[in-house]
Amino acid sequence: MRFLFILPDFQGGGAERMTISLVAGLRAAGHDARIIVLRDLADHDVPNTIPVSILVGPDQKFGTSFRRRLRDTWKLRSLVRRMERDGRFDLVVSALPHADGLLRRIKHPRTLFHIHGPFHHELFALREISRRKSNRWLRRYKAIYDGANILTVAPGLANELRENCTFRVANDYPQPNAVEPEIIRALSAEPEPDLPTRPFLLHVARPAPLKRHDLMIEAFERSVIDADLVLLGKLDDRVLQLVSSSSRATRIHTPGFRANPYPWMRAARVVVVTSDFEGLPMVLLEALACGTPVVSSDCPGRGSRQVMRGNLAPFLFPLGDADALADCLRRVMANPPKIEDAALDGFRMRDAVASLERVAALPKL
Repeated sequence: MRFLFILPDFQGGGAERMTISLVAGLRAAGHDARIIVLRDLADHDVPNTIPVSILVGPDQKFGTSFRRRLRDTWKLRSLVRRMERDGRFDLVVSALPHADGLLRRIKHPRTLFHIHGPFHHELFALREISRRKSNRWLRRYKAIYDGANILTVAPGLANELRENCTFRVANDYPQPNAVEPEIIRALSAEPEPDLPTRPFLLHVARPAPLKRHDLMIEAFERSVIDADLVLLGKLDDRVLQLVSSSSRATRIHTPGFRANPYPWMRAARVVVVTSDFEGLPMVLLEALACGTPVVSSDCPGRGSRQVMRGNLAPFLFPLGDADALADCLRRVMANPPKIEDAALDGFRMRDAVASLERVAALPKL
């Protein structure tokens, strides 16, 4: 089978890592799978066995103006047609709105949009700043996703589009995020000289407000546990100011972005997700693959609930509740749950590959 995946770039977090892993998994299963990125920007290492095409050259700007959208639509349509001289793609899958918008405009008959998180919380937050801008983005999203076929990483995302964004969903194909535990464990064993010498909690996130670094720091202060806190990722001035003004600033580490975060996950006593909204956080699965306990907010979309089951269920806390998070931190440090291989059942790469194979085999999406 032939699969094409389209991304804005290789910067960012879970959606990009998941796409790279999924393409690698499909190729390992004997399929022709490849990636188009709209621009040549990368935080993540891409295996050289994965064919990657770049849509916009280094001397060209990628943007949302009408002229650039017209240019990029033509370039993407032409590139896909050239690739299909070797045979039609069984699925063309894009992730994130910029890529989704371009794919919608070329009208490929085997199009699927891979939805990694809910939209309405982002739109509501934007509305607090500018109702006009929020309405403009809602119209843009509606033009892309209304009546579309989608892959969803969590069971609540299709309903979120229908009920909160009032989009029509043609077909919803569940496609949970997945990991290759053996690969992650091998990467986690690589040397990392910057690990703290004391026990530490780990929070891995970009500095977007929805990731709630403020909540993580506040709960860390309230927990008064004898451990350090590591905030891994590119942090902006807003987050760094939160750190410097914290009553426990001397126990908070900010080592920056790491292309291989797994040695940090393996060494951590617990990995924490504090987001206000997510689909199915990749960091939870990656931490479990490293054998590390996790604590998570109960994100809309219900993806975190899928992961936080069995002996992990007591460590799912209500959105935005610093006291509940602090309590989870105290309990998980005092009595960490044992992470069994079964914690990743349903979230292994072979499950994701089999799911995509079933969808690709459908005569009509």
